Amino acid sequence: MTTEYYRATNFADSKTELSALGATPERLEYLSKYGFVIITDFVNNPWIHILREAGRRVTEACSPENGYKLIDSSKGYVHRAKEDEPWAIRGLIHPEFNEPSFVKFHGSTDFLDFVASWCHGL
Repeated sequence: MTTEYYRATNFADSKTELSALGATPERLEYLSKYGFVIITDFVNNPWIHILREAGRRVTEACSPENGYKLIDSSKGYVHRAKEDEPWAIRGLIHPEFNEPSFVKFHGSTDFLDFVASWCHGL
């Protein structure tokens, strides 16, 4: 069995001219014209798996079944969806969430090099 993924051709990240890494002239022009650009620089980066798993653990800890038993999610802000399920969680770098991978990512060479490419250095 093979899995096929649908990708709409109108999405910014499907445009060949926007696929190069960093703050390319094409990406900057698109950002200026449309007010957004989809960044794909971290596709296949090893951090994605680490952050996804950490996100799953935090989401589970913030579930209605757990309330504040596992973490004090009041240290961030948990947006809730239907039936009080966590939908988006702000403040993931707070120590109460007990997921240092988010802080490590923000201090990683991969992330800092990415930021430097958009900010003309750090």
